[in-house]
Amino acid sequence: MKKLVLLFSLSITLLVAKTIIVDQNSSHCIEGDFYVNTISDAISNADDGDTINICPGTYNESITINKKDLIIRGVGENIDDVVIDSNGYTIKITSASNYNMVMEHFRLRSRERAYEAAIWADGNTNNKIILKDLIIDSDGKGLMFQNGFSCAKNITIRSRKRGIDIGTPKGPIFIDGFDINSAEADGIWIGSDKNIDVFIRNSMISAKDNGIQIDKASNILIDSVCVSSRKRGIYLPANALNPIVKNSIITSSSTDEPALVLEVNQYGFPRITNNCFYGVHQVKATNRNSYFNGNYFDGVEDIDNNEKISSNDSEKLETQDGDESYIEDYNYRHTCQNRCRIGDIEYTCPYSESYPITETKTGPFDAWDDYNNFRGVFDRNISTKIAGKSFKLTIASMNRYNNGIETKENIDIKFRLYDKSNSEYLDNDWIDFNASAGKDGPSKQYTFTIEEAHKDVVVKFRVCASKDDSLYILYPYNECEVDHDEQDDDDDCNDTDELHSYIDDIHENINDNDDNDNDDDDDDDDDEKEFIEFESSDSFAIRPNSFQVDNPNKIKKYIKAGNFNIIVKAVNEINDTVKDYNASIISLNIQPTLFIPDELNISCPSNGYVKIENKSQKFLNGEINATIKFSETGLFKFKVSEKNGSEWAYVDRDDTNDDIRYIQPSEIKFAFIPYKFETNATYETTNGKDWVYMNTIPKSSIPKMSAYINYTVIAKNEDGNITQNFTNQCFSDESYEYRTTFDLYLNTEINSSSEINISQYDDNNYTNCSLNIGKNSIKSIIKSSQFTNGIGKAKIYFNIDRDKTKAVPPILITLLEVNSSSTSSDYNDINVIGKKDINSSKKFYYGRVYAPNYRLTDNNQTKIFAEIYCGETSSLCPSDYEKSVDNELWRINRDHSLTDGELQLIPIQSEVTINTESDTFQAGAIQPNITYDGSKGYPFSTRIKIVPDSWLIYNQYDQNAKYKSFFIEFYNSTTNGWTGKGYNIGLHVDENSSKVPNKRINW
Repeated sequence: MKKLVLLFSLSITLLVAKTIIVDQNSSHCIEGDFYVNTISDAISNADDGDTINICPGTYNESITINKKDLIIRGVGENIDDVVIDSNGYTIKITSASNYNMVMEHFRLRSRERAYEAAIWADGNTNNKIILKDLIIDSDGKGLMFQNGFSCAKNITIRSRKRGIDIGTPKGPIFIDGFDINSAEADGIWIGSDKNIDVFIRNSMISAKDNGIQIDKASNILIDSVCVSSRKRGIYLPANALNPIVKNSIITSSSTDEPALVLEVNQYGFPRITNNCFYGVHQVKATNRNSYFNGNYFDGVEDIDNNEKISSNDSEKLETQDGDESYIEDYNYRHTCQNRCRIGDIEYTCPYSESYPITETKTGPFDAWDDYNNFRGVFDRNISTKIAGKSFKLTIASMNRYNNGIETKENIDIKFRLYDKSNSEYLDNDWIDFNASAGKDGPSKQYTFTIEEAHKDVVVKFRVCASKDDSLYILYPYNECEVDHDEQDDDDDCNDTDELHSYIDDIHENINDNDDNDNDDDDDDDDDEKEFIEFESSDSFAIRPNSFQVDNPNKIKKYIKAGNFNIIVKAVNEINDTVKDYNASIISLNIQPTLFIPDELNISCPSNGYVKIENKSQKFLNGEINATIKFSETGLFKFKVSEKNGSEWAYVDRDDTNDDIRYIQPSEIKFAFIPYKFETNATYETTNGKDWVYMNTIPKSSIPKMSAYINYTVIAKNEDGNITQNFTNQCFSDESYEYRTTFDLYLNTEINSSSEINISQYDDNNYTNCSLNIGKNSIKSIIKSSQFTNGIGKAKIYFNIDRDKTKAVPPILITLLEVNSSSTSSDYNDINVIGKKDINSSKKFYYGRVYAPNYRLTDNNQTKIFAEIYCGETSSLCPSDYEKSVDNELWRINRDHSLTDGELQLIPIQSEVTINTESDTFQAGAIQPNITYDGSKGYPFSTRIKIVPDSWLIYNQYDQNAKYKSFFIEFYNSTTNGWTGKGYNIGLHVDENSSKVPNKRINW
């Protein structure tokens, strides 16, 4: 009946509650029941239980809240769209508002420099206040709540004085997602005159004085907090009992004060796990019960080699009387693996004192590793186990204070292993435990062997109990209804509310209750006995022993740089796959490392990168055939391991060393070749023109006169990116041999206008071949030594073989296309995508240098011509080229320059000198100045040798000719007399024959 009345009353409250809109501009930003312009007016007009929505704007006022059950909310899109700005306190909460309250989603500015706070609650309020999504800028304190608040989440505080100041809290304090910067005082200070629970999580705190100070508490959890202080990072005095500090980074820049000070008295049991400590002084502990596990101490090493970090290892760690047992970390870490915030975990802020304390789930029984016994009951960790490998657990009966073990006469229970991640039991039957003396109590070790993998295993206990208010009374197991014991495992016994009410509230001693008066006995009879289930205080994982990696396509010697498959198995110690290991492929690190033997001093450009193609793929009963993509070439070792933060045994991160917690990695080698080659080329000539002289090119050097194909071959992966390791140093074959030959054919399709022989030269070889009229193929090789960072360069020189005695008309050779292909069948499946159409043509001219015979005065110029052979009908000869001076089949090459061929003029007789220093070819001719000194009289005949480049020598009688000659006859232009023509000397200058009387005779 009481429940009905409560529900009815609540319904009435909901019906009369109204929504008040505060809008300084009267714009009605949101619908409501009542509209005002100031927040103070809204509170004055509010009734208990109303909601006040504040429209965007800056409100310059100090607010006093004296109503109950109010919700005050900023309705801007961003937190700082609504600003409450005050010269003193911004919000004051008085005793009249001594009920639930919510304030959320706005910004506060308080300019009071004394001890006022942005939000201040006096000593007569309760702690049932919720604060969410606030930004606070205060010249004094941030939050000052004499009696505390129940929950505060996602709040940024910038203050001169304390960020949070709580004097005597009346109930649990929950702080989550804070960012505090206190310029002149503590970050968080909590004083108390009674034992309460304090939770601080996922926060960043920077302070001039102590980062966190909690004077008195029964349970403290500080989890995933980054503290930076110029005094003590975290200070826990004598009455700050049972603190758990884990997953945090704690730093002190003081030269005198430690980052963490534990002065907890002998009744407290600090647990300090998986933290990172920095500073000149890092930890001070005066409690022998302190437990350290998995922490990182900056600059501290195990100098005494006793496989633990203790105060004996460094002055940075300080203990009472120098006793190292106060600080002993057997599973210390060598690096800090924490972050200042761990995720964005959502928590529900309670509206009452019944907030579930999930971090200290314990009951009248508990379980822990068998080898933790030497530490006592305060180390109740259960470390990671291996599938298929036997392990032992201690099952213990706890005392009423949950800090020791005891026997419980005539109390027997049952327990089983249970995986919370899939809601399944690990075995078929419940196991008996009798807490009586002489039976199993107060503790007993049990051996388990679990073949499958499990992520989050607890020991689930089932007890027979009745509830009297908040107390549970235990009974012998068989006193509960028989059919309860036979119920299906998924019955209503797994009530989480019952689980939470076990926290430190169980009275185990039935005899004490029996000694009470008869009324108590009658009450006990009225209480309903039932089976209650709860879990051990720690959970653990059961993992495979190791990974095994295999190649599903072993017949292939090589894998193309792109998609390929890899088989990963999760196995036990006898290499059987472990069932129920169903991790995602993205939980693995697949790390490639270029394999280079130690004896080779090689540096290669890239280790490549791995891309998982199907990120949703999971292991099936311990095996996965995964498709991954790799970017590089070469011989690589692939190491398969668990990714930090996604490991199977993540649940054990605070109590198990990494070498036990992580699945052992595995390696495999793969030889990778490029997925494809892209080939490009340009068709060029050594003289940079669209024609070249025919020339039989040398066998051992780069030709001076030739056409050539300038190849660029790029090795690429499947994504089209360059495989930078494709060089002769960094590429190896499947036998792991380095500096191997992985050459490519360079295939060239050309079209010739005539049937000819050509010579071909590159860095690797010299070849000859014949070309037919029409389409032809020529082939060369590019070696891996010609690749740099995956890009290969090659020049293939070729020219038409030239016979000095037989001139041929011009020939047109067109480069049609180029591509590359493998020289080995092992690589034939590489995609040749680089086929490139060129369609570029070059003319090949048969050339010569020619000079006719001359008759000159003693100082005159002659012309020496560069000519090409055109024959009678060649259409490839330029029509505007002039014909040779004495042969119509040859034409003067007016485009010839010194880069197309040089020559040297050598006089046979010393009386003749030749000056060619300033001469260049102009319109296909060079005009040297030839001088005769006249010492042997006139007329004087002589021969001049022309020694040109080999491709400019033409001698129809001598294939081995090295030069060409022409004749000159010198005469004195001032001497009258006969002149004539003896032998045919070609062109001559005949001044005398033009004079009268004309005297000429032929001979």
